[in-house]
Amino acid sequence: KDCQRKFKADSSPFHMKVEPSLLSGALNLYYTGSSITDISNYIRQETDYSPSKSVVFNWIEKYTAQASSLFKNTKPKVGNTWIADETMIDVDKGKKVWFWDIIDADTRFLLASRVSLTRTTDDVKSLIRQAVKKAGKTPKLIITDALPAYPDGINLTLGKHTEHLQSKPFTIASESTNKIERFHETLKERTKI
Repeated sequence: KDCQRKFKADSSPFHMKVEPSLLSGALNLYYTGSSITDISNYIRQETDYSPSKSVVFNWIEKYTAQASSLFKNTKPKVGNTWIADETMIDVDKGKKVWFWDIIDADTRFLLASRVSLTRTTDDVKSLIRQAVKKAGKTPKLIITDALPAYPDGINLTLGKHTEHLQSKPFTIASESTNKIERFHETLKERTKI
C-alpha cells in the first residue's frame, strides 16, 4: 500500500480476468470454425466462467488486431511460385462479393487478400502489388485459373520478368490452383458461421 500501486496475483493479461489459456483456446476454436455462441457455451460447460457472446467477440477482435499489428511488417520467406485465385461469396440476396487471394506455393503463406465487387484487371493489379509489398520480392511464376483479367493484370504489374501459367482442370499438382482453392473452401465454410 505504501507505493500506491496494484499488483495482480494471477497470470491473466492486464485488465483481464481470465487465464491466457482460456483466451487462446477461444481464439483457436474461432479460427478453426466454431461460432461465437458455441465458444461461449463451451467455456461455460468446461469452466466456472460464463462469458457473454459479446465478451468472446471482443476477445477475438482485440487479439486478432494485436496479432495483425505485430506481423504487418514481417517479410515472409517465400518461394518463387505464387498461386492466385478468386472466389465468389453470396453475401445478401444474390449480391456477389469477390474474395481475391494469392499464396506462396511452397509455404502456403497468404501474401495478399482483396475484396471487391468486380473481377477486373485493376483488381488483379492491386492484389499483386499488395503481395509483392508483403513478400519484398517478385515471383518468377504465378499460377492462376483462366480468368481473362489475370494475363493483363500480371503483365501490367510485373512485366515480362514473371511467367504466367493458366491452370487447366486435371493438370499436375505443381501447375494447378488446388492449394488456393482448398483455402477458399475453408473461407466459405468460415463465412457460413
